[in-house]
Amino acid sequence: MKKLFKIFGIFLLILLLMGFYGAFSTGSSSSAQDTAAARLSETAQSETVRAETEYSETETKSETAAKPESKGETEAEAGTQALTAEDTAASESKEIPAAGTNAQEKKNSGELRIQFLDVGQGDSALVSCGGHYMLIDGGTSKNSSMIYSILKKKGIRDLDIMVASHPHADHVGGLSGALNYAHAGLILSPKAEAEDSDDEGFKDLVKYAAENGTGITVPSAGDKYSLGSAKVVILGVNSTAGQKDTDESSSDKVNDSSIVLKIIFGDNSFLFTGDAGHAAEQVLLDSGEDLSADVLKVGHHGSGHSTYQDFLRAVSPSYAVISVGAGNSYGHPAADVLEHLKDDNVKIFRTDLQGDISCSSDGSKITFDTEKDASESRLMTAGEKPADKSGASSAAYGSGKAVSGGAEQSGTASQAKVSYVLNKNTKKFHYKDCSAVSRISKKNIEYRTCTRQELIDEGYSPCGICHP
Repeated sequence: MKKLFKIFGIFLLILLLMGFYGAFSTGSSSSAQDTAAARLSETAQSETVRAETEYSETETKSETAAKPESKGETEAEAGTQALTAEDTAASESKEIPAAGTNAQEKKNSGELRIQFLDVGQGDSALVSCGGHYMLIDGGTSKNSSMIYSILKKKGIRDLDIMVASHPHADHVGGLSGALNYAHAGLILSPKAEAEDSDDEGFKDLVKYAAENGTGITVPSAGDKYSLGSAKVVILGVNSTAGQKDTDESSSDKVNDSSIVLKIIFGDNSFLFTGDAGHAAEQVLLDSGEDLSADVLKVGHHGSGHSTYQDFLRAVSPSYAVISVGAGNSYGHPAADVLEHLKDDNVKIFRTDLQGDISCSSDGSKITFDTEKDASESRLMTAGEKPADKSGASSAAYGSGKAVSGGAEQSGTASQAKVSYVLNKNTKKFHYKDCSAVSRISKKNIEYRTCTRQELIDEGYSPCGICHP
């Protein structure tokens, strides 16, 4: 109130001064009155705002005293704001958020890990890098629940990449189990449709890929994908497609359609070839691609139809992992493959003898850890096929005998001379009565009597139909 009285007094003084000077200049008096009035109005407004502010502060303090602040509500609000900020940052980022990222994986972001799973006579490998995951094959349908449990135990709800190397039951059967638990951002396969496939496991994969994935993508050689700080490069897929002059069985053709990929992490690299056979390996060699790798996931479970010397020397691995079932009926791994690996000083690991095989890399150094131990002599023991009805082994390289039509040939497989039919294009050799011989063109056919080992040393592979 005192301030108001003071203002009023100033106002009266101004009026008196205005009247005193009014005698001299009416214009000046009018201007002074306007100026004084404006100043009085501004002062009054200022005092009014100040009074309202003081009142507002008093009311706020009263409310605070009457109702204490809720710590829980404040923390919840802060948490919501933080979450909103994270969501906004993620949506604006060009990088796809890490699938299944957890604290431990972030801690190991400078490490690449590969777990070669013991799925029996099949293939499956789980790759992780900085909270990003890739599953390469899933074993058979019997492994479906196992794959599901592994992903659940590790808390992997999202797979960045899933690879079905080729549509055979021992590679794709268990992938449906993975898709029953986790979402896959990208699913790669040599084919995308199930209509012309006889494999039920692949049909299930196509179904679940649509339901809990983004469908199936057929990659091309040269395609590249990121997996955390690692890079995945497609080197080959459907490699022998379009080759007219071929004596391959339908099963061999599917094997040769396998996706061949390389994982690159720092100075280390890892090569996966699915079940690609010699024909597909030759296409890769002819492509001029850099096939070198520190670790080779041996093709076709160590079968004699894969991992030929020329291909092995181009890869020049330090380590080889063979995913194979104990006592399998195919005679895997073949003695020839084991010998070639040994001759090239490659350290061998086998799931049938060592269980799950874990591999880790910091970008320059690679270390291995196995579930079980196995001696060097056991690791070098080739598989054997069970005896056929005639009592003779059907695996010439397993028994040391060359067999044709149930009749045992004289001498060992590496020493006995046998009449073979060669396909110079596909580099396969056959028995004369093999059904595939009629499909070899005249320009590519050759007849030769020699030992089996001589042909293998020349880079030929045994036919998948007559198994010479």
